[in-house]
Amino acid sequence: MGEDFSIPLGETYQSIQPFFDLTSDKVVILGEDGTIEFGNHAISQFLGLDQANLSDLDFKKWFPDWPEVQNDLLKTNGKSRIVHLKNPEINQHQSFRLSFSLHKDDQWLLTFSDPWSPLRNTKNIPELILNHVEDPIIYIDQDYRIRAFNNAANLFFIQIAQEPIVSGTSLLEYIQNQEDWEIFEFHIKIGFSGKKTFFNLNDTEVNKNKFSREYQVIPVRDLQEDILGVLILGKNLTKENPLNSLQKKHEDFFTKIFQSIYDPALLWKKTVDGEIILEHYNVAAEIMSNSLIKEKVGMDVHDFFKDHPEIVQRFIDCFETGINKRIETHYRLTTTSEEKWLLADYIKISDEYLLNITIDINDQKLTELALNEKQRQLSILFENLPGMAYRCKNDPEWTMEFISAGVEELTGYSHDDLINNRRISYANLIHPEDREKVYGVIKNSLNQKKNFEITYRIITNENQEKWVWEKGQGIFDEKGELIIIEGFISDVTEHIHTERAAEKAKRQAQALKQALEELSSQLELSQVLRRILVSLKTVLDFDSATLFLKEKDRFKVVAARGFENTSRLINKTFPATDLLLREIQTLKSPIILDDARNDPRFEKWEGAENVRGWMGVPLYRHDEFIGLMTIDNHKAAAYTQEDASLALSFANSAAIAIENARLFEQTQQMALTDTLTGIYNRRYFYELALKEFSRSKRYQDPLSIIMIDIDHFKNVNDRYGHLAGDQVLMQFVQRIQNELRAPDVLARFGGEEFIILLPETNLGDAVQVAERLREVTSQYPFLLVTAQTFITISLGVSCFKFTTISLDQLIDESDKAMYEAKQFGRNRVRSWQQK
Repeated sequence: MGEDFSIPLGETYQSIQPFFDLTSDKVVILGEDGTIEFGNHAISQFLGLDQANLSDLDFKKWFPDWPEVQNDLLKTNGKSRIVHLKNPEINQHQSFRLSFSLHKDDQWLLTFSDPWSPLRNTKNIPELILNHVEDPIIYIDQDYRIRAFNNAANLFFIQIAQEPIVSGTSLLEYIQNQEDWEIFEFHIKIGFSGKKTFFNLNDTEVNKNKFSREYQVIPVRDLQEDILGVLILGKNLTKENPLNSLQKKHEDFFTKIFQSIYDPALLWKKTVDGEIILEHYNVAAEIMSNSLIKEKVGMDVHDFFKDHPEIVQRFIDCFETGINKRIETHYRLTTTSEEKWLLADYIKISDEYLLNITIDINDQKLTELALNEKQRQLSILFENLPGMAYRCKNDPEWTMEFISAGVEELTGYSHDDLINNRRISYANLIHPEDREKVYGVIKNSLNQKKNFEITYRIITNENQEKWVWEKGQGIFDEKGELIIIEGFISDVTEHIHTERAAEKAKRQAQALKQALEELSSQLELSQVLRRILVSLKTVLDFDSATLFLKEKDRFKVVAARGFENTSRLINKTFPATDLLLREIQTLKSPIILDDARNDPRFEKWEGAENVRGWMGVPLYRHDEFIGLMTIDNHKAAAYTQEDASLALSFANSAAIAIENARLFEQTQQMALTDTLTGIYNRRYFYELALKEFSRSKRYQDPLSIIMIDIDHFKNVNDRYGHLAGDQVLMQFVQRIQNELRAPDVLARFGGEEFIILLPETNLGDAVQVAERLREVTSQYPFLLVTAQTFITISLGVSCFKFTTISLDQLIDESDKAMYEAKQFGRNRVRSWQQK
């Protein structure tokens, strides 16, 4: 280009703005006072301002070192250097290389580039772009004077006029043919009128060179849409363009610039039959598309944007009107099918080519949309939030000077009640237990000039306790003196209760998990039944509880906890016609009684006199009702639906544990039981008893053993035969089992000796059990095939004590006690007493 391409800067920068915007370098033109007279897209992005608003920015806010840099540039004739620019939006400095500077008529053209990239040619980027366009480009003002031109134009006029172009001279001086000038003048006037025009000049011979040329005249406007001049673009239509031989000496600089565009860019070509096809893409577009863009080269724009006819129309409009556009758009990428927000530039390069640059603004746009949505939500929330904004004095009463309309809903007091403490001060609304805390937190924050947040309780006009959250700040004058306190108070009662309920639910869930793990670790039915209520206590609080299993048409108590005499409840049965128990079975869901005393369906058995809050929970397995749990509390309305759901979850798992234990019991039965009587054998009894002994020793729970021997059983065998003796043994076992609880363990110790393990039973209760067994044995005769006979038993009882060393010791003590019973006349109970 000519040496004076950018002179005067103020008159030409608007016409070449599209070329400045193609580069990622930051380009500005500064006035004498440092005002930005022009800035390209890259600098506006960095400064966070629209290009139209750059002139409002003081250089001190973004280039504070400009005066010093300006002096150095004048001294060093524009030498490249590292400078520091500041983004005024985030107050952050960034280093750039001032790679080009030009000073003319009190204006400065500056180009800032990556500080670590190699230094480029000192020519500015837009100038290089124009100089590597193969076709001539000339810019003339309204006096027909040439103000800017590129190398191709200069070479062209050397060919036709034998002299180079001089900036400021009239175009007329270079067009010697009057007829050609008249054609030029006619179309230039059309351009000055604001319209774009085309014309051809054919078969012109200069120095035996034959040319056929097409010209475009394009009006150039400023920001106010006033015509500044026109651009004249010439295109050689001859087969042999003499300019091509000169241009071929240079590398295809446009391709370099195209590939160096920072954002994804696509080059589109309009064919002779009007199709718009994808001609080329840059590296950024290849990266954005994961290299899939390669497959789209040659694709028609209608196919490329087949689901977006509005985008296709933008290409058509840009080709037809020549008006470059920047449009924000949202669509699914043709290549990767990813949905993105993009800022799309449509720049017409020529009648044949259009440049489409897409700037990825997806993150910024999503952030913007999220912020807008958040602002909308916050606005709606603030309008509907039960609470009040306030302004109050910094005094012990927190005297209110302003209160918003939400005060009455929040406190129950009117606006007039609280203003200037007319009826009550806000300090007196604060819960007495929280006043000192509130005062301390606010005072401490004010002393540090910090905002404060605090959650506390208030007492409303209806004497209702509410939890509130307050956020506020002190307002200080220029001297740092506190003027007033402003803030907002909202009702968070429901939130606090929800939070506490969530914490309770979390604790219960953890307890439930632990309880179920303990249950699932048990396979023996007696242990499972006994542990169910023990584990339930860790999940749900109760004063007493009972576990029933269904046996035919009755409900049998198999475990109980919390009653004064638990052992008396075990094996107690209730008819299936019991109203509450039957209703639980029918509904298949828990039943809650707020006060059992007032419910006629509730049947009070021994130990249930104090029950008020009550809940019954069914146990179902494979849709079969197998039993239920009753949970008692001495407080009315002790249980909620949430508690019922928790209890039902526990019951479902308990039902599984019971089923598993029953299956395990069945599979173990043959190896663990006595063949004749069906009760446990001695070996398995010892295994069970050892586990119970370890548990009792660990938790110091009571544990008793009863040893039984049938008196003179040999006489039965000798008189009636061994088959009759077996019948007596089986009937005897049946009588004993009927008197025992589910957790109790009866086993055949050998011959006519039997042993019973009584978990959680002290010595006194064990002796009572032994007496009952003695009575039911001797009271009724045993029926044989042809006769009947009476038998008696001798029983020895021992109980676990802290001095008990082993299970063998406990068994031995019961055995010795039994022999004492025999020595004292048989048919009696003796308990072991330490000699």
